[in-house]
Amino acid sequence: MISRATIFWLIALAGMVLVTVTVSLKVNRVTKAIEATANDARMIQQRIALLDASYQLLVSPEYLAPVAARHLQLVEIRGDQLLPLNQLPDRIPLPTARAPEPTPGQSNQPTAERQHNQRSAEAPLAAPPENPPAAGMPPWLQAQGRNALQPVSLRTLQGRSQ
Repeated sequence: MISRATIFWLIALAGMVLVTVTVSLKVNRVTKAIEATANDARMIQQRIALLDASYQLLVSPEYLAPVAARHLQLVEIRGDQLLPLNQLPDRIPLPTARAPEPTPGQSNQPTAERQHNQRSAEAPLAAPPENPPAAGMPPWLQAQGRNALQPVSLRTLQGRSQ
């Protein structure tokens, strides 16, 4: 007859084989996942290298020069367009938005604000300037027919105005 010790060791051996097979299968799954991730990383690196090469081609001067000549109509900078730093304007005025168009559901009665905006829009833009343009003012500001420079105060890190 088989003794209890032999049965115990057979059960222990079967358990060890079962655990070894289970661990081996898990290791194989993890190894395959690592290989798949490494393969994906290699593919992504190749794609990044390809995109970088195509970007370098697109921004190369040999490619951009004919495209810029065809689409941009650039002209050389004239001497009268350059100013010393102390003559640069403090601030260029921002464009203002136009009043919104009434939607079909809104009444066509103009409000007081819209009437004021319409009156100011109907005023002639080529009115003579109140102050003559300062010497050294750029031609594009002189062409507007009014002084477009507006002073601005800037805060420094210490909180003082300049």
